[in-house]
Amino acid sequence: MSDNQSWNSSGSEEDPETESGPPVERCGVLSKWTNYIHGWQDRWVVLKNNTLSYYKSEDETEYGCRGSICLSKAVITPHDFDECRFDISVNDSVWYLRAQDPDHRQQWIDAIEQHKTESGYGSESSLRRHGSMVSLVSGASGYSATSTSSFKKGHSLREKLAEMETFRDILCRQVDTLQKYFDACADAVSKDELQRDKVVEDDEDDFPTTRSDGDFLHNTNGNKEKLFPHVTPRGINGIDFKGEAITFKATTAGILATLSHCIELMVKREDSWQKRLDKEVEKRRRIEEAYKNAMTELKKKSHFGGPDYEEGPNSLINEEEFFDAVEAALDRQDKIEEQYPTLLSLYKNKHMFNMSEAVSEFLRITSTDHMNSQGRGPRI
Repeated sequence: MSDNQSWNSSGSEEDPETESGPPVERCGVLSKWTNYIHGWQDRWVVLKNNTLSYYKSEDETEYGCRGSICLSKAVITPHDFDECRFDISVNDSVWYLRAQDPDHRQQWIDAIEQHKTESGYGSESSLRRHGSMVSLVSGASGYSATSTSSFKKGHSLREKLAEMETFRDILCRQVDTLQKYFDACADAVSKDELQRDKVVEDDEDDFPTTRSDGDFLHNTNGNKEKLFPHVTPRGINGIDFKGEAITFKATTAGILATLSHCIELMVKREDSWQKRLDKEVEKRRRIEEAYKNAMTELKKKSHFGGPDYEEGPNSLINEEEFFDAVEAALDRQDKIEEQYPTLLSLYKNKHMFNMSEAVSEFLRITSTDHMNSQGRGPRI
């Protein structure tokens, strides 16, 4: 049967990587950098439950660790030149560790990376390991309870998609299990109906018994339990239908929760990009407006000292402005000629001893008259 084949291929033939079990615990002696005074010191290091702890010695493990770090967000960096050294950093905290040899260092790095990969709920191998009904139900319920907190911790969209793929694989196996159960039940019911029809046909030929009131009655009630025993379909004795149904619901709930997280991540990312786009659009609008204002002000400014404003066919000033400027210059020349006799009279005055004093007095009188003609009195 195709359903049975799909069940066998998905349920029993697991990849060896998914059956590798939980990350192994590791402990041993590593050299840890303490400070510039004491330098490298041997410490007893324990790797367990996604946590790396160290003790002063193996004998002091019962008194508590000297320090520990969580490996969920740790960064493991092998040293470029020292083949025995590797660094573990979490935010601002950095552990400098040295192993006995390069192989020993690589073993520790692999073990730490394995714990880091398996950290947190929802990793693929951890979900595959808990394939039973009880562990899956408890895991799914824990997932639903911590869905908001896990989102706040900053799980990326890629991790959530990996969780959905894991849930999909689990769901496929559960569907195969339920389909196998239904097929076995259908086969058992069909066989039971055939057996009942055969027994009824044989029973019609039996000699009837007579009741006290004269009616005939077949004596089949006493043998019913023997003729129709409770048929249990072969191959489903180890399947708990209720448990599988509960597990199926829990898995679908996990898928929906993970999908909602993906949607929230995408919405938040879209909002962030939209805000950045709005800022850029507003910034561009202000720059364009400032550019237009600057160009307008530049056009308003008149630089009459340039060669483009001289008389000629390519002059930038129009004819009216040109003749106004000429008339203004002629008026100033006429005023100077009119005031020239005043300058001579001042020079001839007996109070003026030289020509410079006469020119100064002439300029003072001229400026005073000019300000009065412009509607401004002399400054006091």
